[in-house]
Amino acid sequence: MTGRAFELLVVRRLKNLLGPTLSLSLTGGSYDGGIDALGTWCVQLQQSGTANVALRRLALAVQCKQLKRAVGPSVVREFEGAVRNWKRELEGHSVNKTGLAGVLGLLCVQPRFTEAAIAVAGRNEVPLVLVVLERPPEQHPEHHEDREACIVEFRLNRAARYLLPHMTVSTKKIPCESPLGSPLFFEQISLCYE
Repeated sequence: MTGRAFELLVVRRLKNLLGPTLSLSLTGGSYDGGIDALGTWCVQLQQSGTANVALRRLALAVQCKQLKRAVGPSVVREFEGAVRNWKRELEGHSVNKTGLAGVLGLLCVQPRFTEAAIAVAGRNEVPLVLVVLERPPEQHPEHHEDREACIVEFRLNRAARYLLPHMTVSTKKIPCESPLGSPLFFEQISLCYE
């Protein structure tokens, strides 16, 4: 899969997961400043102890990395810098006038993050979400290329949990069968708003 095809797949999967209030567009090619897609996402927040619902509009910056090996901490640090730069640029355009509540960076990778990358993101002051895409297990080897990667991990760092205080991430196991007939499970992500 080409880099652009992976970016298109990530945008499609994010739209499926985050819902109709997500607006996301790919940026341009190799001079994108470390950001592959930009957009906004309106999140419903229940105000505690009341029936009132508030909308929080966030600016989103997305980077997509499809590598043969696990993504390490240097990629997380580079993306954090890109998100900081983009946030400064937005602040120069009066973020408060646009109604944005904050900026959220989504680093979307295939195959996975190293433990060191997860630790770096966890300590980061920039709101980040580590997103892992994975192909579902093979049910029919003859249709190997038809299987597109799905989001299997959506990990918010502390700063992102502050922006999205009532969001929880859950997974459910979907049974499927391996080519050898043994049972396998594939995890599907869902977001819940309390």
